[in-house]
Amino acid sequence: MHTPGDVVKNVMCKLHGFAWNNDGSPLSQEPYCDHFYRLSRCGSAKVGESGLIFQNFNEPIDAKWVKILSADKDLVYSHSVIEASTGSWLWLMEQMTDLLHVRQNGVHPRQSLETPLDKIEIDFGDGWAIQSYPTCYGTTGFWLFIYPGFNVEYEPGQLIITRVTPNDPTQEYGFTWQMQFYYSKDIDSVAKEIWEKCIEVYREDVRSIENIKRPFNPLKTTVSRWENQMIHWGEWYSKNKI
Repeated sequence: MHTPGDVVKNVMCKLHGFAWNNDGSPLSQEPYCDHFYRLSRCGSAKVGESGLIFQNFNEPIDAKWVKILSADKDLVYSHSVIEASTGSWLWLMEQMTDLLHVRQNGVHPRQSLETPLDKIEIDFGDGWAIQSYPTCYGTTGFWLFIYPGFNVEYEPGQLIITRVTPNDPTQEYGFTWQMQFYYSKDIDSVAKEIWEKCIEVYREDVRSIENIKRPFNPLKTTVSRWENQMIHWGEWYSKNKI
């Protein structure tokens, strides 16, 4: 609700308008309880069947990823990582959807050995795309991209929600990113340590796009099926330019 390190007199949820003072006592006087006003200012927000709260996005109720998340009811928030970048958040979205960079340009030297590209399935929807893969336990994991700046990474009992926030939505360069971790009680410390290697993987993506100085331009043609998702993202961007 606030940036770590901020000194505040009151803590307020900007989504709902509920607030507490700094000893944890709830504040019930205006404007703190005016949550309906706050929601109308923030746009539409609702809890999806998946259990995620969406703002200005309609969750596809018939999508496989919705059914998978809705069945995993024991996930509890653990912690967050928040960092900043001077790079282009538009190029970052393309970097995240592009599977070719895993093997071709060495951004993720370790993941290039671990990611079974030939077993990844790609699906698209209205404002979203997903890469699904089989885990070593016989279950399904996935990377879900909700345009323009959200990434949901999931394996049973483990969930990451990453949000990219531009410093200025009208400008391409400069953003912060926040990675939230959720676990079920059955996930032990060793499994968490392995899962949280994704922090460094994401940092590698961020560092790579910081070297791209030219403005974002959507991909127009593909050379392999892995680039279809980059085309999907580029078409969404061209239609919904901010």
